[in-house]
Amino acid sequence: MPRLTFELEEKRLKEEILKRGSKRVLIQLPEGLKQEGSRLA
Repeated sequence: MPRLTFELEEKRLKEEILKRGSKRVLIQLPEGLKQEGSRLA
């Protein structure tokens, strides 16, 4: 089974969340990234 590659732009996402002052953020991940969910949270 081929492994998919995803570009998450984690730095940009973190900056945007901080800029908006968000207290809660919903993370919706496709099946291929669900294993990364706890790391991203």
